[in-house]
Amino acid sequence: MSTVKPSPLLRFALYLDAGVSGLIAVVQLLLTDLLARLTQLPSALLLETGVFMVLYAGTLLWLARRAELRAGWVLLIVLGNLGWALACLALWLSGLAPGAPLGAAYLLMQAVGVVVFAGLQYQGLAASAQRGADVRLRAGI
Repeated sequence: MSTVKPSPLLRFALYLDAGVSGLIAVVQLLLTDLLARLTQLPSALLLETGVFMVLYAGTLLWLARRAELRAGWVLLIVLGNLGWALACLALWLSGLAPGAPLGAAYLLMQAVGVVVFAGLQYQGLAASAQRGADVRLRAGI
């Protein structure tokens, strides 16, 4: 698995995702009942995804601060974000969550947001320098 030196865009995307995820997690954990009433989403879903997002945000912060990253880790984050978007859309379309307008908006906002994060992270990964690439170029390899 290749190791990369994160580009400024990749660091920005990881920090942005961590910040937004952390903020949403805090809201979901501190205002679970209110958010459940407003969105008509299950309290347990909001609580459990809030806990997950706290851990996820911490992981993103840890990754964003590293001098080097494994490209596979970043791709896993990108795929995870796309999976989260699909899960939000599936929940909205499934009818398992009542059709409250605020609930639909909340799910769609998350779906769109994580797709944007995934795109930024993927572009940031593409802009990141592979470790050892300069040495190979200078050696004519």
